[in-house]
Amino acid sequence: MVINNRYRCVGIATGHTEPIGACGLSQKVGRYEVGGKAAMNGGGAFCVTASIDKTLKRWNLVGPDEWYQQQSSEDLDENNDNNGGNGVVELEAVMSVRGHDKDINIISVSPNDSLVASGSQDKTVKLWNTTDLSLKATLTGHRRGVWDCQFSPIDRVVATSSGDKTIKLWSLTDYSCVRTFQGHLSSVLRVRFLSTGLQLVSSGADGLVKLWTIRTNECETTLDGHSNKVWALDLAHDNNNNNKSNTNNNGGGDIVVSGAADSKILVWEDTTAQLEEEERAEEAERILLDQKMTNHIRHKEYDKALDIALQVDKPRHALKVLNALLENEISSKKKKKSSSSASAPGVSIVLQKHITSWDLDRIAQVLKYCREWNTRARNSALAMWVLQAIVTTVSVDRLTSKDATETSHGSIPEIVTGITPYAERHFDRLDRLHANSYLLDYLLVNMDSFDPILTTTTSTNKDEHYDAAEFALWESKSKLVLPPKFLDGRIQMGGKTIIGGPSKNISYGDNDDNDDEDNDSDEVMTVGDSTSCSESEDDDSDRDSNIDDKE
Repeated sequence: MVINNRYRCVGIATGHTEPIGACGLSQKVGRYEVGGKAAMNGGGAFCVTASIDKTLKRWNLVGPDEWYQQQSSEDLDENNDNNGGNGVVELEAVMSVRGHDKDINIISVSPNDSLVASGSQDKTVKLWNTTDLSLKATLTGHRRGVWDCQFSPIDRVVATSSGDKTIKLWSLTDYSCVRTFQGHLSSVLRVRFLSTGLQLVSSGADGLVKLWTIRTNECETTLDGHSNKVWALDLAHDNNNNNKSNTNNNGGGDIVVSGAADSKILVWEDTTAQLEEEERAEEAERILLDQKMTNHIRHKEYDKALDIALQVDKPRHALKVLNALLENEISSKKKKKSSSSASAPGVSIVLQKHITSWDLDRIAQVLKYCREWNTRARNSALAMWVLQAIVTTVSVDRLTSKDATETSHGSIPEIVTGITPYAERHFDRLDRLHANSYLLDYLLVNMDSFDPILTTTTSTNKDEHYDAAEFALWESKSKLVLPPKFLDGRIQMGGKTIIGGPSKNISYGDNDDNDDEDNDSDEVMTVGDSTSCSESEDDDSDRDSNIDDKE
């Protein structure tokens, strides 16, 4: 207790036979204002302790008035530097119970002071009623000893950490495990609820502090600041936060404090809101710059658009600007019908104006873009033109200097070396296409001799009327493969009638009527395999033989 701005011992509780390993205090702030008989009967604040002797004890705490009445001002002056004295209150254990089979590592009290959770090396977590320390439930599931357990400040759940490298979340309704978090490389020593019970923060023997999201069951971030086991972990509220009502350990603090065996205490601040604000500002700035770049391209102000694309470090936007610049230069050359249209486009000249003002970092950035663009055949030509503009503008000594090898985007010689393999591949492909084009020309020239119109018109210098007559003669002699204009007769596919007139009648004698019907009937064309045709012929021959026998 703080008396005269000094910490003094105001009470001593004796009763355990072996060293005490854990203790927990009541979480309701109003209980500490209760004194007198109500406090001694259990209506006030209390403390639950656990010892290596495997027992739990509850101690009722007296009210604030009783703490001051036990000490006089004279005792305070005489024993200012002592922890004991005549004014120390002797606390008595109101109840005691044997809780576990092995050492008890942690004691935790629920936010409403109704339950007490104890974790032990016997791999279990037990829940006790605070009034009489009667056992309410036993949580089993960990494969090694439990190092920590904490109640959620919002939901009816409790989180436990164990030596089996896992964190488990238990429901206080049916006492079942609802979540298991895995990710630590060693024993998980401490766990706390963060962000009003929506997240967990844990520390382990691997020296790591991890932040977990309960809903997604995923680790959001890992804080690596310690080099040894992190035994201590707790939460604190930011001094700038006006809401100070929630001061217990289970609350969602703004600051995480961790202490480890490396003799260091680290303070971690939640910067989520700041990062989100920075991301929103960057997104707004990016949208504004994209709009500006689009306007510059629309008005053909390619130099300004290129500066914006390089400023925001967007290779795709820079490629878009350079492609627009290249298309504009090519179209302008076609309109002017310049004789030098086959030479390198004017994009190199435009780029050279910018390159003269670039530093080595910007040159390395553009060369890095060219290395990425050159990996695709569709962008290789533009990448080569940009590379040509750079190497024809910047001297070799500058590109190979010491500063060029220490740019923020990497070494310029190494970037150029990465461009070479793909460039050679693209040049080989173009050489093959150029060689194959000669074969196409050869085929087209030789195919002219097979064209009767071309041979007729080229061999004789006649007028167009004669050429038309020759074409008509050739067309009349040629057998064109055209679809029939009408269907004559019947068509059979596989011996089945598909399209046509009446079926063919078979003659059984020298009957004139039958002969007339045979002459008037349409012929049948069979479309199918040879087997069906042979079978139909055999049937006709058999049928004719039967007729002869009858006759």
